[in-house]
Amino acid sequence: MSNHVHYLLEPAQPQDLPKIMHWLNWYTAMCFNRMLNRSGHFWEKRYHSTGFPNTDKRRALNTLRYIHANPKAAKMQQGFFYDYSNYGSYERLTNDGISQWHPAFLALGATIEICAKAYRRCC
Repeated sequence: MSNHVHYLLEPAQPQDLPKIMHWLNWYTAMCFNRMLNRSGHFWEKRYHSTGFPNTDKRRALNTLRYIHANPKAAKMQQGFFYDYSNYGSYERLTNDGISQWHPAFLALGATIEICAKAYRRCC
């Protein structure tokens, strides 16, 4: 997105999320400020998070779909493929070196190919 990012994270302990987000925001602000030759605050607002049990597969799939559909909904592009999204990892079964397929995605079928086909239909 042009002014924010989406993450679907599962910290080892729920209380670790604020520390993780603090580090992510600090590190990315430092990197972007250095790249843009600027200083000061980079991110406008504090992060917003909504937790849900990792067993709630429906909620996880809806969250993934929301994240993947966001560039299209914001009229930044027509389809789901976006340079800064991991939708391709789910739809084309590519490995971006960062993402892990969510267990809710892996529960969509008996094989990874069936999971990808079901997720395409979901999106």
